[in-house]
Amino acid sequence: MEKYFNYFKFLIIINLAIFIFLNPIIRDDSNNMSYVDILLKNNINLISLNGEEISFIKLLNEKPTLIFIFSQPCSPCERNIVLWKRLYSILNRINCNIRIFGLILNQPGKEKEVEKLNLNFEVYYLSYEAIQLLKNSKYNINASQTILYKQGIKLYFVGNLTLKDVNCILLFCKNLS
Repeated sequence: MEKYFNYFKFLIIINLAIFIFLNPIIRDDSNNMSYVDILLKNNINLISLNGEEISFIKLLNEKPTLIFIFSQPCSPCERNIVLWKRLYSILNRINCNIRIFGLILNQPGKEKEVEKLNLNFEVYYLSYEAIQLLKNSKYNINASQTILYKQGIKLYFVGNLTLKDVNCILLFCKNLS
């Protein structure tokens, strides 16, 4: 089993090296803002499924964080949810020290819809005001985002994830822990 695990790690490293060589993956471009940027800039709190408010800034600053941002209905989101579940399972299996959660952009009160998705990671909501802030933003932002955040550095993917994206995220997370 260990032999296969080492082979898997080797494949991930090779894929990431090729991906980095072919594509710049870390964007620090002020013209491209993610939902994370907007939420941090406006000091927005998240709402857990049980109604508790949690500081978004505190969650991000405690340790590296992988965030899955989605809404329902959204076809790229639905395709990514399958990959996000797998990512979460793999990262837990290899004991990465990374916080992982989903952020749904629908209004609170849709808990039953989220339960139907059988997600294996925590999910938070935004307040109505925060959702309006995102909708009224001057930035054109896709609903499906996968963002890895660590102390101001962000690796983010917008829209449908590819296998290269998933391998990149896996390797990046493993190297952070």
